[in-house]
Amino acid sequence: MIDLVVMPLYAELVVIAIGVLDVIVSIYLQRKVFIDEEKMYRSQMKMKKFQSDMKEMVKNKASQEELMNKQKEMMPLMSENMSFSIKSAIPSLILFFAIYDLILPYIYKAIAPNYIDATVYFIMPLNYHTLFWATILILGIVGAIYMAIRDRKNIKKLAEKVEKEI
Repeated sequence: MIDLVVMPLYAELVVIAIGVLDVIVSIYLQRKVFIDEEKMYRSQMKMKKFQSDMKEMVKNKASQEELMNKQKEMMPLMSENMSFSIKSAIPSLILFFAIYDLILPYIYKAIAPNYIDATVYFIMPLNYHTLFWATILILGIVGAIYMAIRDRKNIKKLAEKVEKEI
C-alpha cells in the first residue's frame, strides 16, 4: 500500500478559496462584462415564441414549405443565442487555464513547499490541481443552476416590461 502525504488544512483552504474566486469572477465576467443581459433575455424570449409557433404549426399540420420558412426565420436568432454562449465561455476558459497552469502552482509551492505531492481525501485522493478542478466543477454546477433560476425570473420580469411597452 502506498502511503499518502496529507495536504495541510491551510493549503486545502487556499486552493478551495482560489477555486471559489475563479467561479465568482467567471460568473461576473459572463453576466456583466461580456453579455448584455437584456439583449440575451429578449433573444431567449423570441426563441421561445418561435418554438411555440413551430409546435403550433406542426400541430395544425402546416406544409413543409411553411415549416422550412419558419425555420429559416429562426436561424439568425439561433446563431445569436449561440454567440452569447461562446462569447461568455472564452474569458472563463482563459481565466481557468491561467489560474490552473500559472497562478495555482506558484501559490501552492509558496504556501506548502514541503507538500507538493500531498493529497486530500475527498471520495478519492486529490492533489492540489484536482482539488481545484473539483471545487470549480461543483461550484460551477451550483452556479449554473442558480443562474438558470435567476434567468427564468428575469425573463418573466422582462416579458412584463415588454408587454407594458407594447
